[in-house]
Amino acid sequence: MSSDKFRVSIHRHYYCIAVEQRRVYSELDAGMSQAKTVQVSDDEVDAALEKAAGAYEKREQAAVIGITFATMCIEAFFYDYAASRLGDGFTEAHLDKLDLPSKLLIIPQLVCGKAIEKSSHIFEKVKRLTRDRNYLVHFKSHGFDLHEMDKASEFHDELNERFRQALTNGVEAVEIVLRALDDLHGTPDYYFNRVCQ
Repeated sequence: MSSDKFRVSIHRHYYCIAVEQRRVYSELDAGMSQAKTVQVSDDEVDAALEKAAGAYEKREQAAVIGITFATMCIEAFFYDYAASRLGDGFTEAHLDKLDLPSKLLIIPQLVCGKAIEKSSHIFEKVKRLTRDRNYLVHFKSHGFDLHEMDKASEFHDELNERFRQALTNGVEAVEIVLRALDDLHGTPDYYFNRVCQ
């Protein structure tokens, strides 16, 4: 069933937000790396530390926003993709509550009779994005004794690296899913261009 209705979805907005936050993250990260090489006088240390802390916090926020919006983009896209071809009622009743990796496998199969393989790198990227998003949503704080500040620093470094990788994966996951759907449908760049251009 294909719908002739005009549909309104905001998955493209979500993608644009994720891409913008990746850009913000990259710029802040580059600025922070460069700032580490700059010598400051004793009078400027406090101001430099305050500036670094602000940049650090903004960089983390950009990662969290980007990861979250990349996930929201794929979720919103799959709802629109399924609803426009299978109907709103069917999609809402049977597909909407599936987890994102399941939507990736099931919805294209129902829409076009072809599936994305569970063993594919596309499925792995979407699964990782889902894990990363869930890690953020269900984040558990960690406590460290005062004499373990080196462990706290290591944990924070690992967290930042996880943010960096998750943000890159999130935007790439959106793009690779859309390209895979274009391949399944035999419509070069149709879905990709509707969202990513």
